[in-house]
Amino acid sequence: MMRAIAAACLACAWLLVFPALAQGGEATIDSVRFRNFGISSGLSQVTARALLQDERGFLWIGTQDGLNRFDGYNFKVYSRDRRDASSLGDNHITTLVRGDQGLIWIGTMSGGLNRLDPSNDQIMVYRNRPDAADSLAADGVVSLLKMASGSLWVATTAGGLQSFDPESALFTGIGPAASRLGVIRSMIALPDGGVWLGGTRGLWRYQPEQDQWAPVASDLAGLSDIQALAADRDGSLWVGTTRSGLWHLDAEGRELMQYRNEPGRSDALPDDQVRALLYTRSGQLWVGTMNGLAIHQPASDHFLTWRYDAGDAGSPAGNRIASLYEDRDGLIWIGSWTGGFSIHNPATQVVRLIRNHGRDRTSLPASPVRALWMDHDGTLWMGILEGGGLIHYDLERGVLQRWVHDPGDPDSLAGDVVQSIARTPDGRLWVGTQGAGISRMRTDGSGFDHFKRGDQPGSLGDNVIQVLYIDRAGELWVGSETGGLAHWLGEERGFEVYRNDPADPRSLQTNSIYSIAETRDGSFWVGTFGAGLARFDRSKGQFEHFREEPGNLTSISHNSVSIVTETHDGVMWVGTQGGGINRVDRFADGTLKFTAIGKREGLGAEAIGTLIEDRNGILWIGTTVGVNSYDPATREVRSFSASDGMDKSGYFIGSVARGEDGMIYFGGLRGVLAFDPEHLPQRGRAPRVVLTELRLNNAPVRLRHMDPDSPLPRAIHAVDELNLPPGLSSVALDYSAMDFANPDGLRYAYRLDGLDTEWIQSAGLSRTAAYTNLSPGEYLLRVRAKDGEGGDYGPETRLRLSVSPPAWRSNGAIAGYVAVFSLLVAGLALITRRRWERDRRAAEAVRRSEERLKLALWGSRDELWDLDLRTGRMDRENILPIISHAAQVQFKSREQFLKQVHPDDQPDVLNALNQHVLGESEFYENTFRMRTLDGTWCWVLSRGFAVERDAQGRALRMVGTSRDVSASAESAEALRRLNDELEQRVEERTRALRLSNRELQFTLGELKNMQKQLVESEKMAALGGLVAGIAHEINTPLGIGVTAASHLEDATRELMKVIADGRITRSTLAAYQNDALSSAQLILSNLRRAGQLIKSFKQVAVDQSSEQAREIDLKSYLEEVLVSLGPALKKTAHKITISCPEDLHVRTFPGAISQIVVNLVMNSVIHGFEGIAEGAIRIECQSYDEEWLLLYRDNGVGMSEEVRQRVFDPFFTTKRGQGGSGLGLHVVYNLVTQLLHGSLDCISSPGQGVEFQIQMPKRAD
Repeated sequence: MMRAIAAACLACAWLLVFPALAQGGEATIDSVRFRNFGISSGLSQVTARALLQDERGFLWIGTQDGLNRFDGYNFKVYSRDRRDASSLGDNHITTLVRGDQGLIWIGTMSGGLNRLDPSNDQIMVYRNRPDAADSLAADGVVSLLKMASGSLWVATTAGGLQSFDPESALFTGIGPAASRLGVIRSMIALPDGGVWLGGTRGLWRYQPEQDQWAPVASDLAGLSDIQALAADRDGSLWVGTTRSGLWHLDAEGRELMQYRNEPGRSDALPDDQVRALLYTRSGQLWVGTMNGLAIHQPASDHFLTWRYDAGDAGSPAGNRIASLYEDRDGLIWIGSWTGGFSIHNPATQVVRLIRNHGRDRTSLPASPVRALWMDHDGTLWMGILEGGGLIHYDLERGVLQRWVHDPGDPDSLAGDVVQSIARTPDGRLWVGTQGAGISRMRTDGSGFDHFKRGDQPGSLGDNVIQVLYIDRAGELWVGSETGGLAHWLGEERGFEVYRNDPADPRSLQTNSIYSIAETRDGSFWVGTFGAGLARFDRSKGQFEHFREEPGNLTSISHNSVSIVTETHDGVMWVGTQGGGINRVDRFADGTLKFTAIGKREGLGAEAIGTLIEDRNGILWIGTTVGVNSYDPATREVRSFSASDGMDKSGYFIGSVARGEDGMIYFGGLRGVLAFDPEHLPQRGRAPRVVLTELRLNNAPVRLRHMDPDSPLPRAIHAVDELNLPPGLSSVALDYSAMDFANPDGLRYAYRLDGLDTEWIQSAGLSRTAAYTNLSPGEYLLRVRAKDGEGGDYGPETRLRLSVSPPAWRSNGAIAGYVAVFSLLVAGLALITRRRWERDRRAAEAVRRSEERLKLALWGSRDELWDLDLRTGRMDRENILPIISHAAQVQFKSREQFLKQVHPDDQPDVLNALNQHVLGESEFYENTFRMRTLDGTWCWVLSRGFAVERDAQGRALRMVGTSRDVSASAESAEALRRLNDELEQRVEERTRALRLSNRELQFTLGELKNMQKQLVESEKMAALGGLVAGIAHEINTPLGIGVTAASHLEDATRELMKVIADGRITRSTLAAYQNDALSSAQLILSNLRRAGQLIKSFKQVAVDQSSEQAREIDLKSYLEEVLVSLGPALKKTAHKITISCPEDLHVRTFPGAISQIVVNLVMNSVIHGFEGIAEGAIRIECQSYDEEWLLLYRDNGVGMSEEVRQRVFDPFFTTKRGQGGSGLGLHVVYNLVTQLLHGSLDCISSPGQGVEFQIQMPKRAD
């Protein structure tokens, strides 16, 4: 309600603030703008025949191909599905009406009356049944009217009228017969219960007191075919007809006025066929015709009209208007037949855009306005880009006069590009141009006086004027692009110019001036391009500079200062081109403190064009992307977008003005933005958020009546709590605040209690609360919204979420787990007892076995040992006396044991022992040498196995035997020596064969080396050719540069001689200046040409010698390669063309690509074009998913099949003895297949040229 009231008040304010527009006519100053939505936005079809807003704020759009639900961002489409009985009866929607309990009644072209319940997306279809008198009269529904009693009046294509009772679902015929009523197209309910009806048989009125139906104004022939009705607030009636325009009748049906289209009149009705009418809550009558849209202006009784303009994004979506609707916030919705629908916010009508309107001579000749000056009479002076010249403009009458440059008239404006305008107190208007100096308009209007750069005293320093400024004394100051600061001293003295002097730090630090300002304390400020802000002491002619200091946040934020201004409280503000705006605090000692406000604080951009204070102390800032306001008191930044009526295409430096009435004007790319800050739409109450969609595991969730497994019993916006199944990887909920005025400017915040500890912020385009892998439990989702960066959040929308645990975490499962665990514990106890018993029996068996073993050892003379690996203790039985007499040995470490083993045998012993300890071998067995008591070595065979292991399987105790096997070992040694002798003889027999094989391998290596050297020589030859090309190409520009330098040297010597002789004159110096400048320019241009050539050749040369892969722009690189071939092709008439996508980038070896192209081109020049004067080569590149194809073709002599089959063989050439090496195409083959991992093929036949197809990956790392 508050938004609707605000919209009504602003609409009235619009008529008061801008009376010129209230007088009617086709708009020459934009104040009504439209945002358009069509198929590209997601609408199912372009004809928006019916519009409706439901109780939750969704907008419903009926088209010829489905019903669309719009939430401000996305469309959801409802369409007919003959397999689904709960879908629409027909996709062609004719009318929409809101019913009780949130229901929506839908009229269709041939699918009967449909009832949609948005809470569950179920549709009930009511059709004609020929055998039932209480059914719908026909399946084509034309219009609907919801009555206060709850019944629904239905008009169909059968004619006449029926009343439908939703409770009984019965249709009852009411009113006169169909033959009298005809087809009713429009119905309006009156406060007294009466109804106006209009259709093919004219206008009818129903009066409930008498239950009377009567035709109205039947004597008016033009009212015989009615399309639309609208009731005025005074009780009168507006009637739109098929052929006779718009009628206004009083409450009794008597004619008040008829409005027709009048060709040639822009303030007349756009067309005589009126298809839609809307009388808004603010008292505006909107009229939709078949040739445009109009608003009736009561004061003048004329119309303000709009038509579709393909060049204006703010014009209506189409000219054939099908429907009109006002939503709960006062926004106007316009449905068209061919362009979708449009939305207009009446609150934005207080913002005007003065721009070019085609052939309308009262509009600007072009839209970009570079300069603005507000004159004392309230008119505007404008400098127009694109050849527009100087414009004098009146806000009511439009363009008053235009001045442009006329080459044949010396008194005309000096140039058409006007960059700054100012009027001095003597009444003279000064106009700064781009490149033509300053033109001063004569007071009698007879023409202009011109001031330009020149050699004479008093001339300007530059002809490119950036800014004109009038100081407090009424004197003119000029800032130029390269000529410094100029001060007008009068007709006799002209301009005094202040420039940069490199030797004087108190001079200007640059000659490029953007802005000039004088503060009330008399300080004079100059904003420069690249040198920061300068304070000018006019009495001394000295400048103090303030520049950006890296790391110092109290220095100016950028060195390019675009505008300087002082607010009413004496605070100075500076706008920059890249650092936002700066508040400048000035101290008594002359120091300055800068405080920056930029994007971090909320500005849309940091490149500032305009900066001005309004009557309330608010700063208005024009940037390269739109308009911001800044309140110094609260430090609040507010951004304005197209939804506020503000153009966002950007605003020019210094193009700003303020009228005495408080109006502010910004000059920008699309014209002049004009607005009164006090009448701009204020932020409304933040709307309530509506949930729009639920997605589980990234898939939209259907309702339960469509999917029995769905957790959604009703639409997500109609539920308060939701039970989610277990095992979901992701849960996402979309939402919208249903604010269609500025959806992108909304700011949202959400949190999930039970998981989030803070609110999560999101902008208008990001409207999803998404979570992954939610644990089972209870949660509360809370979502809220606010309008823009400032202000408070609105009420929260809440949804309780319950995530069910998986089956294995249910109570029954837990009880089962307890029972199973108990059984496991009991089983484990039983197993443990049995294992203990088994171990006891095993130990007893071991004891008995040991006893028997002792007896066996005594007989075999083997030693029995028992090693405890945990303590290092070894017990010995039947000890081998040759080694030790001790029955028990304590090893403190593994190294102590290994000291008893021969050094050569230690690795084998350790390896065998480790394998068995770790359980990797079944037994331990090893033969090794051990130290004897007399210090010698004896051979010992030791066997054993683990009798005890830990839980990880590592041996804790080992038992085994050791036997003295020295005699056996000596026999084995003799056998080994014999075997060595045999192996030596075999080696001698094979040595000769091995030597022969080595010689063959050496010879083959020499051959491969020779081939590689030949390939490298071929590469060096190509590189040498490139170097020769460089020398030839850069010789010309270097030669010209040397000649010009020599001439400059001679001229300089001559000037020095003249100076020495005291014969110097101004003309001599001027001539030398011209010579020096032209010579320097000639030298510089030729050196640049040589540098560019060297850069291109260098890149190709480096790539040819480099083996590094890198990413290249393929088309640009191929062009550079062809530049390097220039010297080789210059003497021929052969032509090379390249066809390659602009955006094809590949990561490859550029040197290989260069060598491939060079070898192919030279192959064509040497072989393919033999005997051909003008050959043609075409290089074509094609891009595929992971690969790219290079097609190389020429129209040369081609080759035979025999040559084609051998063309890639090394040393194969048809020019043997004529300088051909036969390696060119072999190099190409190797580069493609080996380095680039590609493939190539050659296609050719005699007389048909040749084609090479080379396929390579896009990443050849």
